[in-house]
Amino acid sequence: MECVGGMVFAMKVKDIKTGKICDWSLEQVLEEINRDRSEKWTAYNESDWREGWDEWVEGDIFTLKIPVEEKFYVNMYACGRAYGGPEEGGWFYDYGEFRHHIITVDSRLSAQAIADRISQAIKNGDAWERDVAKLKKHQMGYGPTDGVNPATGEGDDNYLMAGGAWGDEKLVCVVETSPGKDYPEERPYYE
Repeated sequence: MECVGGMVFAMKVKDIKTGKICDWSLEQVLEEINRDRSEKWTAYNESDWREGWDEWVEGDIFTLKIPVEEKFYVNMYACGRAYGGPEEGGWFYDYGEFRHHIITVDSRLSAQAIADRISQAIKNGDAWERDVAKLKKHQMGYGPTDGVNPATGEGDDNYLMAGGAWGDEKLVCVVETSPGKDYPEERPYYE
């Protein structure tokens, strides 16, 4: 396969036999994973390419080489809003539950292009169906009694429990300079 530099989604791939390191696009990686397969083969795609690479390619002819100098992590989160407390009329904060590390690359531009492509696939309903199916919908705090006056059964903000999530979660793909982790690490408090 010919080395093509400067392409979007560039990854460092080393030919084990020659030692040559090339920049490959995600399309080239997928082509290598899926080549010479039978008609019954289910092709790997943007959402599961790493599994396919590790199973069918890594260490045989090629290996992925990620430079140590600077890394950009493409990470996936389930994000939403949680109730912080009653101060100042009630306040909410953003949270993110780390779901997946997609890829580590040495170029912010390439990482952002990958994240944008995955985000568009999620928006179009073309990928990550399993993760989208696990997102929490119509969250009402800690359950149906959160924010309900126990004496009357009516909704009452005085009975909201801090930390309860509200609304729909969404799947978000982002570029970071460190491995993914849940945020915030601790529930914020009003000061």
